[in-house]
Amino acid sequence: QILRSHPPNQQTSTARLALEPIESGGRTIDAGHTVRLGTGAANRDPARWPHPDRFDITRPEMVSLSFGQGIHYCIGAPLARLQTQIAIGRLLQRCSTITLADGDVRHDPRRMDRYERIIVEVVGR
Repeated sequence: QILRSHPPNQQTSTARLALEPIESGGRTIDAGHTVRLGTGAANRDPARWPHPDRFDITRPEMVSLSFGQGIHYCIGAPLARLQTQIAIGRLLQRCSTITLADGDVRHDPRRMDRYERIIVEVVGR
């Protein structure tokens, strides 16, 4: 859910080249044109994700595009998932409460969907 709603990259790093004309979403992409895929937008496509802007950890697991797809799938995805499971597991073992503190949540204006500052309150066990 975190990767779907806040992917580390908002678009693919490699442009794709249309080898022949193709229609997508009612638009034609001519042969020879390049396309960049917006992973952030695809992960919030309302045709695929009910209530796409809602962060819902109870949402049924569906494959997001945060790690890519097919031949371009991230080779480090299993390691990233394992590291996240271990880190969150250890955090939950050591903390009884984690809450967003009242205060300033500052977005980083230089980057989409990033924060300069988020204050949380953590209570240990």
